Amino acid sequence: MKDSTPPADKGKWTTYILSVDQNHTTMDSRAMISSLGGPFLLLLGGALAGGAIIWSILDVPGPIEVAPPELIACFDEQQVMQIEMAPDMAAARFYFATGLEGKPGAIMGPVDAYRRHVPEGDSTRYRRFKALIGTRTDVEVLDEAAAKRMVKNSVYQGHGPWSTDFPRSVLDRMLQLGDCNGIGLAVVHMADGSLTFQLIPVKIARSRARTIGPYSNWIVSEPCPNFCADPPELYLHRQP
Repeated sequence: MKDSTPPADKGKWTTYILSVDQNHTTMDSRAMISSLGGPFLLLLGGALAGGAIIWSILDVPGPIEVAPPELIACFDEQQVMQIEMAPDMAAARFYFATGLEGKPGAIMGPVDAYRRHVPEGDSTRYRRFKALIGTRTDVEVLDEAAAKRMVKNSVYQGHGPWSTDFPRSVLDRMLQLGDCNGIGLAVVHMADGSLTFQLIPVKIARSRARTIGPYSNWIVSEPCPNFCADPPELYLHRQP
């Protein structure tokens, strides 16, 4: 379901339900689900991401055993708080990006409610995950030209680069979970075969990241370019 709300009209949201195939980490959207025998996700499309943000709204009776996914990037709480200090920051945008070593990873940057990248201080900055060090994440700070070049040259499993937006309120709620001191990113498949990010709360300690809480805390957002209602110039990977 694609949101048609123009960038100037923020604050309108469309809701529908998504089911989740936990065995294949594939999502299948449906307008209605008559029986909810397992966990379900609520999708809110509109003001942010030019597409959607999804999170679980029900506690499912009994434990759900889901193997922790492979994390391709992490950002500690301090890194998230730094981008939240950017004026008018409303969401974090994550781009898939492979570094010089060719490993899959991600770049994070702040955007406003109109999905525009916003500067931190006197310039627009982007943070690329490099490594876990103790309880922190080591990042490389990139200017826009370097971030754009890295993002546009990235390919994963035959797919070109993509981005996803996660609202500030979602990041803050995740970081308030017990023991959570960072966020991790995993790659999952949409039902149409496209790739997107899954945001997962983690505890970073001894240079390792451990997932926190139940599966219902893992959050998925629809990817751009598949779900982009905005002009291409708003996204690094869609710019000429």
